[in-house]
Amino acid sequence: DTACLACLRENPGRNGKANEMFCPVCDRDVHVPGGHVCCFPPDSGLLRILEVLRIVEASRKGFVPCIGCDMKSEARCLECQENYCLEHADFHRITAATKHHTVLGFSHILAEPNKILRSNGAQT
Repeated sequence: DTACLACLRENPGRNGKANEMFCPVCDRDVHVPGGHVCCFPPDSGLLRILEVLRIVEASRKGFVPCIGCDMKSEARCLECQENYCLEHADFHRITAATKHHTVLGFSHILAEPNKILRSNGAQT
C-alpha cells in the first residue's frame, strides 16, 4: 500500500516529532528519512502502473514521441523505460549493450498491460 505526498504532508507526526510520523497505511509510527516526507522513496510499482496508463492515453491520442528522434514511437524498452520508433527499436534490439533488453511493441503492451508491470517488479 502507498500514501500520496499530500496525505503525508497533512499527517506530520505525533508529539511534534519531525523525524517520525504516524503512517495511516501501516497504522504505526515510522521514521521519516531526512526529516522530510519528500525524502521517502518512490513506490516503483505504482510508477510502472502510471507509466502504462500514460502509454495507453498517449497512444489513444495518436502520438508518443521516440526518445531518439521526432518520429512516432511504436515500441518500449522495459529495462530502459524509454519509447522508440521502429527504426530505433530495431537498433536497440541489436546493439551489444542492449540486445538482452525486452523491447515490446505498443500493440503488445496495450493488449497485455500486466506484462510490462510484472517485468518491472510491480505486483498485479
